[in-house]
Amino acid sequence: MALLASLRGRLQPISLPHLGFVVQSAFPDVLRTVQSASAHTIAYNGFAIAAGDRIGCENDEVKIVVAATATSLTIEPAFRVLPSVGSSVTLRAYSRMRLDHDGLATQVSPGGIYALSASFSEVL
Repeated sequence: MALLASLRGRLQPISLPHLGFVVQSAFPDVLRTVQSASAHTIAYNGFAIAAGDRIGCENDEVKIVVAATATSLTIEPAFRVLPSVGSSVTLRAYSRMRLDHDGLATQVSPGGIYALSASFSEVL
């Protein structure tokens, strides 16, 4: 509740991980850097990333890998802003999100069990 209150409704954005998502790649999240990029591809150095993984790139863009080799990725959706050479690619993808509305749905059940519902949209 304190975290949500600190957002001041829709005023403040927050970085949220993709909850419930399991990284498919067998490799740890080691440093990978962009060598080049186009609207739907990234050439990079580092360990392989698997098709189906979600990656985080600069400008807080999260993409899903649809095809992968040891040094290049095909992603969807297309980049809004191309990542710069030398920027990092990570398997710990976070998105910049903002509450959709100022109200939150809360419920307290017997025994002090809280239920909270909040809706977020990506900050573009």
